[in-house]
Amino acid sequence: MKKIFLTAVLVIQVCGISLAQTGSIGSADARSMAMGKTYNAISTNVFSIGINPSNLAIASDNSLSFNTILPIPYLSLGAGTNFLDLQNLNYYSGRDLSDNDKQNLNSLFKNGGLVCTNASINLFSISYNVNKNIGAFAVSMKDFVEGEFKFPHGITDLLFNGNQVNQEYNINDASVKSSWLREYSISYAREILNWDLKGQDKLYAGVSLKLVNGFYYVRNRKINSYIQTGNYDQINLYANNNIIGACSNDLVQKNSSDSVNRSVNAGPFPSPAGTGYGVDLGVNTSLNKVWNISLAVTDIGKVNWKENTVLISYTGQYAVTDLSQSNLLDSLSNKFKETKDSTGSFSTGLPTAVRVGASYFLNLNRNKFPGTFLFAFDYNQGLNDEPGNSLNPRFSFGTEWKPMDWIPYVRTGFSFGGLLGFHWGFGLGIDTGLLEFNIGTLDLQSLVAPQKGKYFSIAFDSVWKF
Repeated sequence: MKKIFLTAVLVIQVCGISLAQTGSIGSADARSMAMGKTYNAISTNVFSIGINPSNLAIASDNSLSFNTILPIPYLSLGAGTNFLDLQNLNYYSGRDLSDNDKQNLNSLFKNGGLVCTNASINLFSISYNVNKNIGAFAVSMKDFVEGEFKFPHGITDLLFNGNQVNQEYNINDASVKSSWLREYSISYAREILNWDLKGQDKLYAGVSLKLVNGFYYVRNRKINSYIQTGNYDQINLYANNNIIGACSNDLVQKNSSDSVNRSVNAGPFPSPAGTGYGVDLGVNTSLNKVWNISLAVTDIGKVNWKENTVLISYTGQYAVTDLSQSNLLDSLSNKFKETKDSTGSFSTGLPTAVRVGASYFLNLNRNKFPGTFLFAFDYNQGLNDEPGNSLNPRFSFGTEWKPMDWIPYVRTGFSFGGLLGFHWGFGLGIDTGLLEFNIGTLDLQSLVAPQKGKYFSIAFDSVWKF
């Protein structure tokens, strides 16, 4: 076990990546999360901001909605992995691993190794639909903390298969990325076409303009590292890695030698480390008052980072002949010392995505069955791999059932693809007319069978409606 621990330390030295720099995927409001993160065609009023601005015009004329941190804040949280559930974590923690245990644990990392966390909060949003001639307006302020950390499979091969002779373990699939962004947006939408004499078939269009403040950003630009083994416990380490980052002046303090002391001294409005602009564009069509079809492209833009920008490089080569030597860690620290250089300003894209959705509303009362049903389907495609985004397409479908006026909305849905694969959502909603409350999770399976859960999420919100 001592060799396993020391080898893990070697890996971290070579990669130059700290496990504290975990990542995350995007978040959603409570209703959408409960429906399997399905939102493109069903989001309305303040909840359509950031999804499809044209959905603002779907609301009835002269309708106002807003949410703040009272009575319940609009908050979404999530964390988990794509390879390790609680049962396995408890089993493998704090025990001497047999050869069979090592192989089973190694197999979990083969197609996994991804750790994700995310958090978002809507500090304030308000929307008002005047009428079809004037249109709908909205403003909002939202925070997003996103990121992910990928633990390379080559490391676990070395840790659990031992120092096999003349093997090379590639760890280039390691990655880290994370960011904290705040978006100030102003949106406008209106009906642009009505081609049905009964007024039931309509086309809406909308746009959102965003000012983006970035408080921190970190990601690897290059990971080029591998480990070679030789005879008699010899291990050769090679590293050529760099990580780029930026951070608000209010989140770090510098001493006289200009080195960073990680003391946080910031309130709710830290100074930005970067600023940028973004645009959301969307259209939506309503057919016969039962179908909605939605198309949007969101977060078109970039952030220019200027404050406390740094390029951290880890380069070097080192041969280890004895994993048990007492000064091994000191030798590694001296050999793989990091270098930090100011990069000046650099730019990163916003998590641009294409969003397509369709929904169908069914009034079951007409068929002598209680309540109403809403069915929805989404396709989301990220156009880059910035924090909060994925180049892997994500499909989802969800349902919402309102049995009777005095019974809460019952919601469920499923999500496939993206970063973490399958999710099963569930949640409830209460609409009092003036105030609406929602709660949901994207991971019902983790609540029903927590020992088998790999990812845990929760979202809740409230909205005032007039």
